[in-house]
Amino acid sequence: MMCPHGGTVMPMPTTLRVTLNRQPVLVLGDPMVIAGCAFTMGGPPMPCVTAQATSGALRVKALGKPVLLIDSVVQTMATTPGLPVLTTSTQTRVRAR
Repeated sequence: MMCPHGGTVMPMPTTLRVTLNRQPVLVLGDPMVIAGCAFTMGGPPMPCVTAQATSGALRVKALGKPVLLIDSVVQTMATTPGLPVLTTSTQTRVRAR
């Protein structure tokens, strides 16, 4: 994932017990840190520093929390809140038991 200014969004999964291909799944409420945002408005830098998902799956949950999907809304939460985060790749399939 990337912020609109090219910064890298690094999710920090909290549901470490639920994995897919040995990677923790992301759920609503997981913190996300942004590194490398170069946003400025003609003055001092005002980079995006965090992001937050505002929507998740309606029926699929991990440890009681909605999992994030490719169409989940993730927005920046810094000096310019509400900018959409760009998803560049994601898991495409989930299997539940």
